[in-house]
Amino acid sequence: MKKTVIILPLLLVVFIIGFIPVTTSVGVRINATYFNLFQQLEVAHNWIKWQPELKKLASKGTLKVDSSKTGFRIKGGDVVFNVKYDNSNNFSIHEVKNNKEFNYKYAIGPDSSANSAIVLVSFKTNLLGYWRAKYNGRGINQTAVLHLKAFMESTKLYYGFSIERKQTTGKLIMVKNEVVCKDNQFTEINKILKELNDLVVKHQLQVVNAVQMQNTALAADSVRVLVGLPVNKKITIQGNAVYMNMPPGKILVGTFSGKYKDKQKIYDAMQSYIQDNYLHPLIQPYERFPDNKLPVSDNEIINMQVVIPYI
Repeated sequence: MKKTVIILPLLLVVFIIGFIPVTTSVGVRINATYFNLFQQLEVAHNWIKWQPELKKLASKGTLKVDSSKTGFRIKGGDVVFNVKYDNSNNFSIHEVKNNKEFNYKYAIGPDSSANSAIVLVSFKTNLLGYWRAKYNGRGINQTAVLHLKAFMESTKLYYGFSIERKQTTGKLIMVKNEVVCKDNQFTEINKILKELNDLVVKHQLQVVNAVQMQNTALAADSVRVLVGLPVNKKITIQGNAVYMNMPPGKILVGTFSGKYKDKQKIYDAMQSYIQDNYLHPLIQPYERFPDNKLPVSDNEIINMQVVIPYI
């Protein structure tokens, strides 16, 4: 009986203590520059790209965005985000979802690396909620910061294309380099590729990688094209085909699928990636065609990789 009398008050005390309000903070490291991360949080329409509920509502056309100098409000159905700029790197968020309210803050700052930043997420809870959040991540998940992290760290999501850093081995490339009429360039590049393939057959060479091409506009009506086939050995060639030795090194590879005339999108995305990551290209980019076919028109749907050697 005495034990029961003692235990009940203790349980009551523990129960009361469990509801004492506290503020908890969690730091999340994101592999992105401080500037890019700040821009994602500062611009209302950027939230729609990575916040799951907002992205879903946007696809239905039911979102309304109101902005001011001190923040913005995004509303769609019963989902509301009120974001306030506290100062240069702090954001207070009042979120309403499923008739439940949640308040939290994002404070961002640079990390020790120039290519990463820290988001400090703070929210009010109680001691019971604090320990529950510590073990099941409920509080941090509710702030969607992990969705922000996934978005920022995916080149496919952030830049719109898959962009990878790779290490390449040295290659021997049989190349033809010609100046062609811009209006007739697709006929000419495929003619060059046929000539190279004929040399491969004639001299019993092995093609060890996909056909690649580099083109440079010289004037309004002409283009310099360089078409190459990586091969297994060097032989004596008659005519204007030559060999190029590509040394091993670091390359940036971007993947593009679509109409050939829209390829500038992948070039622009890779340029942004290079600037964001402080890379230094060594030579002009070249295009690689995994299907071993060159485009026959601007409107052809192609699978292509843009390759940029860098340091």
